[in-house]
Amino acid sequence: METPDLPQPPPQPAAPSQRFPSWKQALLMLFGGIVLSISACFGFLISLGGNFERGGDPILSPLAGLLFVVGVLVAIVGVILVFIRIVRGVMHPDDAQPPSPGGDA
Repeated sequence: METPDLPQPPPQPAAPSQRFPSWKQALLMLFGGIVLSISACFGFLISLGGNFERGGDPILSPLAGLLFVVGVLVAIVGVILVFIRIVRGVMHPDDAQPPSPGGDA
Protein backbone atom coordinates (compact mmCIF):
# COMPACT_ATOMS: atom_id res chain seq x y z
CA MET A 1 0.00 0.00 0.00
CA GLU A 2 1.46 3.30 -1.04
CA THR A 3 1.42 6.33 1.18
CA PRO A 4 0.07 9.48 -0.37
CA ASP A 5 2.54 12.20 -1.15
CA LEU A 6 2.69 14.69 1.64
CA PRO A 7 2.78 18.33 0.65
CA GLN A 8 6.32 19.65 0.60
CA PRO A 9 7.11 22.73 2.64
CA PRO A 10 7.86 25.80 0.55
CA PRO A 11 11.55 26.40 -0.14
CA GLN A 12 13.36 28.71 2.23
CA PRO A 13 13.85 32.20 0.83
CA ALA A 14 17.39 32.97 -0.18
CA ALA A 15 19.43 35.09 2.17
CA PRO A 16 19.17 38.76 1.27
CA SER A 17 22.03 39.87 -0.90
CA GLN A 18 24.67 41.86 0.85
CA ARG A 19 24.64 45.51 -0.21
CA PHE A 20 28.19 46.17 0.86
CA PRO A 21 31.42 44.16 0.46
CA SER A 22 32.60 42.19 3.46
CA TRP A 23 35.90 42.84 5.23
CA LYS A 24 37.57 40.09 3.24
CA GLN A 25 36.35 41.46 -0.07
CA ALA A 26 37.45 45.02 0.78
CA LEU A 27 40.89 43.87 1.94
CA LEU A 28 41.25 41.66 -1.13
CA MET A 29 40.57 44.65 -3.36
CA LEU A 30 43.07 46.76 -1.43
CA PHE A 31 45.94 44.27 -1.43
CA GLY A 32 45.09 42.91 -4.89
CA GLY A 33 45.26 46.43 -6.32
CA ILE A 34 48.61 47.03 -4.64
CA VAL A 35 50.05 43.76 -5.96
CA LEU A 36 48.68 44.43 -9.47
CA SER A 37 50.10 47.94 -9.60
CA ILE A 38 53.53 46.90 -8.30
CA SER A 39 53.79 43.98 -10.70
CA ALA A 40 52.58 46.10 -13.64
CA CYS A 41 55.12 48.79 -12.78
CA PHE A 42 57.85 46.17 -12.71
CA GLY A 43 56.56 44.75 -16.01
CA PHE A 44 56.60 48.21 -17.55
CA LEU A 45 60.22 48.74 -16.56
CA ILE A 46 61.17 45.29 -17.88
CA SER A 47 59.32 45.90 -21.17
CA LEU A 48 61.39 49.04 -21.75
CA GLY A 49 64.48 46.83 -21.82
CA GLY A 50 66.87 49.77 -21.65
CA ASN A 51 65.21 51.49 -24.62
CA PHE A 52 64.11 54.56 -22.67
CA GLU A 53 64.56 56.80 -25.71
CA ARG A 54 62.40 54.75 -28.06
CA GLY A 55 59.73 53.74 -25.52
CA GLY A 56 60.36 50.01 -25.36
CA ASP A 57 58.00 47.34 -26.66
CA PRO A 58 55.09 48.84 -28.63
CA ILE A 59 52.51 46.42 -27.15
CA LEU A 60 53.75 45.43 -23.70
CA SER A 61 54.69 48.90 -22.48
CA PRO A 62 51.22 50.47 -22.96
CA LEU A 63 49.55 47.31 -21.62
CA ALA A 64 51.70 47.35 -18.50
CA GLY A 65 51.01 51.06 -18.06
CA LEU A 66 47.27 50.45 -18.34
CA LEU A 67 47.44 47.61 -15.82
CA PHE A 68 49.33 49.88 -13.45
CA VAL A 69 46.57 52.49 -13.64
CA VAL A 70 43.90 49.81 -13.11
CA GLY A 71 45.81 48.46 -10.11
CA VAL A 72 46.08 51.91 -8.56
CA LEU A 73 42.34 52.52 -9.08
CA VAL A 74 41.43 49.16 -7.53
CA ALA A 75 43.70 49.91 -4.55
CA ILE A 76 42.04 53.32 -4.09
CA VAL A 77 38.58 51.72 -4.16
CA GLY A 78 39.83 49.13 -1.64
CA VAL A 79 41.06 51.89 0.69
CA ILE A 80 37.70 53.65 0.44
CA LEU A 81 35.79 50.43 1.16
CA VAL A 82 37.98 49.56 4.16
CA PHE A 83 37.55 53.10 5.49
CA ILE A 84 33.77 52.87 5.07
CA ARG A 85 33.74 49.49 6.86
CA ILE A 86 35.69 51.01 9.75
CA VAL A 87 33.31 53.96 10.02
CA ARG A 88 30.27 51.68 9.84
CA GLY A 89 31.77 49.46 12.53
CA VAL A 90 32.29 52.45 14.82
CA MET A 91 28.90 54.00 14.13
CA HIS A 92 26.89 50.76 14.27
CA PRO A 93 28.68 48.26 16.53
CA ASP A 94 25.60 46.00 16.57
CA ASP A 95 25.92 45.43 12.81
CA ALA A 96 29.64 44.63 13.01
CA GLN A 97 29.06 40.89 13.44
CA PRO A 98 26.18 39.69 11.25
CA PRO A 99 24.42 36.51 12.35
CA SER A 100 25.63 33.37 10.68
CA PRO A 101 23.13 31.88 8.21
CA GLY A 102 23.43 28.39 9.72
CA GLY A 103 22.76 29.43 13.30
CA ASP A 104 25.04 29.00 16.28
CA ALA A 105 25.41 25.24 15.88
